[in-house]
Amino acid sequence: KTYPILEIKNIRKERISTLNAQAICTSSVNGILILSRLIRDRKIKIFTMGSSSSRTAKECGFKNIIDCNADSDRMLELINKTVKGNGEIIYAGAKKISNDLPSILTSNGYNVNRYILYETVFTKFLHKEFINIVNTEQLAWIVLLSRKGARNCIRLLKKSFTDAKINSINFACLSSNIAKTLPKSIINKRYAKNPDTREIVKILSWEK
Repeated sequence: KTYPILEIKNIRKERISTLNAQAICTSSVNGILILSRLIRDRKIKIFTMGSSSSRTAKECGFKNIIDCNADSDRMLELINKTVKGNGEIIYAGAKKISNDLPSILTSNGYNVNRYILYETVFTKFLHKEFINIVNTEQLAWIVLLSRKGARNCIRLLKKSFTDAKINSINFACLSSNIAKTLPKSIINKRYAKNPDTREIVKILSWEK
């Protein structure tokens, strides 16, 4: 079952030119999906944040994909090693970003053009079906794929359930940083060693 905990609001609809660009940096699957509708160039070098993003980029037809293993420091390192020209670097992603990579790249001498493609906003309520699943003890796991989503998930859970009920739930997180977003009182949490949804599947299968 999939219950969105964040809503995606598209901000940019105008096309983006890559004529003067030598590379693109992206921060999420959502960013890649929106970006793919706004540019025609599929041969430009594109840096992705994790294997899920790189798979999405491949599915969108991009040919020159560099996966940075969900590590912004790794992305910066790879850009410094592989991007040597004078063309601009396009940074395409959400309105709010956890690491200000565009500013760091600019301070390193790159010409960065940031495009805000979308923003994420908290959903206000838990789905009624989900509440029923929890109340009837049919819930095995909650899978969390972002820190922002994890924060809102806990916020909404606290509105509907007791602490004891929440602490009985198993949480599978895409990364250790997401797991750390959950309150310390929650002990039934696991996280993927590598930020890959296939690692999440391994966690769920192992715990059966």
